[in-house]
Amino acid sequence: MAQVMKSPDIALQHRRILLLVSLLYFLLLPSQLWAAPYDHFGNNENPGKSSPYPVFHEEVSGDELQGDTMPYQSVTPENPDSDPGTRAAESKQDLELAISVFSQAAKAKETPENFLFSPDGLFRSLVPVLMGASGETRRLLQSYMGDNYSEPSPAEATTTSSAQDDYFVSNTVLLSEELEIKEAYRGRVKEVNLDVREKIRFDDGKSLESLADELNELFSKLTHGMIPKFCSPREWSADTTLGLISSIYFNALWRDSFQVGMIGLFTLPGVVNKVILDKWLQGEISSSQYTSHEHWQAVKVPYRGTHEMVLVLPPEGIMPHEISAEIIMTLFSSLNSEESCPSCSKISIGLPPFKVDSDMELSNYLRETPLRPVFTGVVFRGTSPLELGDMLLSDPRAASINFVRQHCAIEVNEAGTRAAAVTRTGTTRSFGRGGHDRKSVQFNRPFLYFLIDEETGRILFIGQILDPRSTSGSGTGSH
Repeated sequence: MAQVMKSPDIALQHRRILLLVSLLYFLLLPSQLWAAPYDHFGNNENPGKSSPYPVFHEEVSGDELQGDTMPYQSVTPENPDSDPGTRAAESKQDLELAISVFSQAAKAKETPENFLFSPDGLFRSLVPVLMGASGETRRLLQSYMGDNYSEPSPAEATTTSSAQDDYFVSNTVLLSEELEIKEAYRGRVKEVNLDVREKIRFDDGKSLESLADELNELFSKLTHGMIPKFCSPREWSADTTLGLISSIYFNALWRDSFQVGMIGLFTLPGVVNKVILDKWLQGEISSSQYTSHEHWQAVKVPYRGTHEMVLVLPPEGIMPHEISAEIIMTLFSSLNSEESCPSCSKISIGLPPFKVDSDMELSNYLRETPLRPVFTGVVFRGTSPLELGDMLLSDPRAASINFVRQHCAIEVNEAGTRAAAVTRTGTTRSFGRGGHDRKSVQFNRPFLYFLIDEETGRILFIGQILDPRSTSGSGTGSH
């Protein structure tokens, strides 16, 4: 029998094929160098950067990507020097601040039933202070506001928008005639498109009337008429040295619009009788958009762009303001898991359409948080609580932020959401002041809602609905 012999060329080809297969095998092995981090609480996008709020991620389909837009953090390598425990603790600290202010204000006697608060609006109003702060003031604000707020980009400071949603931001700084800012600070202010108005005489009533009219007209346009009037000349005292104003406007359509259903029933707080609502929104979500923890239920409803609303239903008999940062963080984390309700395929949800208009003084509640030195006049190691050495040529006399007033409005219907907030602060020289059975979540008793930027994780608004029949409300408070 003749023996078949392989030619040298054929043997060489076989060896090359074997080598290629081996290389492919090793290349396909999992590697930590290429693993993209996923942190539910996180600020792992850039080494040394920290996000002021927990970052929430969601899978983005190919047809949702526009141009060169990439999912946030999608290809960022993990920082080997970072500590996940520290990052989670920092995010929890910031969330606790937002929840603390909301909870305290929501349960106050003067607060309207349907109270709305914008953590993002509050932080943005303090951006000019942080940019010009020094010493302990900067350290304290930096610990809560993070690098994203201390060095805002021009685009972020003015507007971020896509074809589906819009989020506009505008800021104004009012400076007394007795103060003068440094040129370096002025340059940084111009970079983030902030409007600086100097040489204001806060003891001149006539000029203040003109200034208030001008600002009301400006910010009414910026909020598309949702907040037509937010300031009065009486709100600036004669010894005011610094005024800060920040406005935000949000407008987006639901990714999947709601249907207008039959009459709905809503249980009011403190009473057993239900009220009849002549309009009720009905929708459907996937199982991954629902979660629960200790009988608190939450659903995530995305908009067409990069934002989402998280609706939170407390257990029966529990008021919305009784929420804690731990519960919220657990719910948010679970909503970003692969399958938060494995036994459910589709979940039906129902909620009332609502409109809220609330105007509240917040400084009293901020004085009960770790940021209290900025709002009380407590001395930092023998110095003024507001150290503005990077902003002013000469420091003002001992001062604190005496009032923080925020006017918010929101409108939610079957098509989408519009929301706006104007936050204004004032500084004076004085101390003071599943399966086959479909699960259903019906928001037919008092509930909370969070409007969130999916890309940055910032909480734009926190609100509660106690009586959906009420379309407006106002709160009062001392300045």
